[in-house]
Amino acid sequence: MDKNSLWESYRANRSAAIRNQLLIEYAPLVRRVVHALPFTFMGCADEDDMIGEGIFGLMDAIDKYDARRNVKFETYASLRIRGAVLDKLRKMDVLSRGTRERVRQIEEICDTLEKSLMRHPTHAEIAQAAGLTEQAVRKALEEAALSNMISLEDVLAGCGLQEDARTETPEQILERSELTDTLTRAIEDLRDNEKQVVSLYYYEELTLREIGAVLGVSESRASQLLSRSLRKLRQKIAR
Repeated sequence: MDKNSLWESYRANRSAAIRNQLLIEYAPLVRRVVHALPFTFMGCADEDDMIGEGIFGLMDAIDKYDARRNVKFETYASLRIRGAVLDKLRKMDVLSRGTRERVRQIEEICDTLEKSLMRHPTHAEIAQAAGLTEQAVRKALEEAALSNMISLEDVLAGCGLQEDARTETPEQILERSELTDTLTRAIEDLRDNEKQVVSLYYYEELTLREIGAVLGVSESRASQLLSRSLRKLRQKIAR
């Protein structure tokens, strides 16, 4: 039975057996989403455990997906999978207070260098200004990308942009529309390369390595661009 037939059957009777078949069909999506996240768990989480959390996100997506909204299932499911993994990492508190402080300092240095150089600083320039090795800077930028992704997820969840639209009140629908407009404007305010990296990551669902290849930059540089883009979006939406 192909995917379209599986979906038709599942919508008709909500069979657990059909849902399990859909889980098998879309299981590779979970591994891809986990591998695309801008970090390597930093030695604090097991990849198989994160894939397991992603499976729960996929199950949730299958149960709540509404094809009438004209959103590809893969796109909808990727958001649910990513959210499930980030929620698990948030509960594990993988970003300690010291890590968050290091992330804040690195981001401030990046902002200062960008203003003085009138361009994006290199890792070597950031390392020199921070008194760190380039390897430490790359790790800090990876942590920053994770921190900003979790923070943006928190903002979106707080705004109700990740709720199940089928249970919304008219007031919530209006609020969702206004917040979606705010997010759209925030993305439009990004620089061209920042818009591109957000599009490639969230819509094209490329890994950071693949994004780097498209942009002609390193994977670490792609992570830096994604981190800064997410921070800008978070700041604009949270206003």
